[in-house]
Amino acid sequence: MWESAEFTWTRPLRRRALRAVLLSSALWSAGAAVSASFILRYWAQDLGARGTVLAWIFALPALLGLLRLATPWLLALAGSARRLYLISSVVAYVLLGGMVSLVLPLWHERPQGALAWFVLLFSAHQVVEHIAAVGYWSWLGQVVPRKLRGRFFGHRERIMLWVAVPVGLAVAQGLDLWRSWAQGYHWPISWGYAAAMALGSGLFLASLIPLWLWVPGPPARLPAHQARAQWRLVLGDRRYWALLGFGVWFSLANGITQAAQGRLPYVLGVNLVWLSAMRIYLKVGQGGLAPGVGRLCDRWGNRPVMLASQLLVATSMLFFALATAGNWWWLWGGWTAWVFYVGINVGLPAVVLKLAPKEQASAYFAVYYAASGLTYAAATMLGGVLLDALGGEWFWVVQRWG
Repeated sequence: MWESAEFTWTRPLRRRALRAVLLSSALWSAGAAVSASFILRYWAQDLGARGTVLAWIFALPALLGLLRLATPWLLALAGSARRLYLISSVVAYVLLGGMVSLVLPLWHERPQGALAWFVLLFSAHQVVEHIAAVGYWSWLGQVVPRKLRGRFFGHRERIMLWVAVPVGLAVAQGLDLWRSWAQGYHWPISWGYAAAMALGSGLFLASLIPLWLWVPGPPARLPAHQARAQWRLVLGDRRYWALLGFGVWFSLANGITQAAQGRLPYVLGVNLVWLSAMRIYLKVGQGGLAPGVGRLCDRWGNRPVMLASQLLVATSMLFFALATAGNWWWLWGGWTAWVFYVGINVGLPAVVLKLAPKEQASAYFAVYYAASGLTYAAATMLGGVLLDALGGEWFWVVQRWG
């Protein structure tokens, strides 16, 4: 269905496809909010994961993200980017839903076995979803006209962010209530986590329906045995090496600060209400700016907008440095600077699609996300080690200064 080389884009067909992508994005964002990473972190800790083990659990999928490099070959085997995305997404979301099995009585007296099963399912889900993401962006490059990409990606970003806010709040409130009830009635807390994963998996699967019904996709042009030749073209593109250098350096700087940025609000005594308010403020702000940023990308180009955004994001470190126990409100400045990540989120896919020939898009995305993901994972682990080594002294300095 929708994979004939003969089809042509008519205006009604293109309009229906773009609307279907937006509807799918809204459902996907709701699923991501329901099965958010903080829920999985809480679940892993309830299963006994601590410190370095917890860090490794969430770094492992990024390390396994190197398997993205097989995506061009898998795309050729699947026959189209559309088919690769739909098949791999179904597998990824079934694996996510499979985490419900952690509530089975089998694991009640086997906490180490339960944690190992959690890691296995979570890692497999993440790896398959990484592959699906490469197929998705390759497919979207065929669906969204080049002249509309900035505006469309900006509008898509707003929808996803503004859906995530109310859904995320509702899920967080629901899980907090469940934890209090479960403790009072001696019910397994994992039931609440399992329900969130089941609902999230259902929303993710629902997000595939509009794409399957209303969005076409041409078949792959290269057979599987010729897919390897794409790597020579990718690695020989000097413009792409510049983008890859940006992605690796950006991931290094972003990853190495994650542990400290996550720890700082706790050390400064910021309560969860204010931290939640900052998260909402970030998403609402990014959603508000996204369509305008998309228009600027179409008018001025993606790179100038991304560079300006990155300069503004970089000022966040100044506000984190100024925050102390008595003046924690400086953190608001850091979160305000993070709002401008939206310029990178909107501009980056368009830049990759602009550099890549249509047949090479999967290879371009695969290399970029594999390299940046691996760097981010390594940098996050390094940041955690540095924080563990310097954390006691850093905590004392912050408290005395405050």
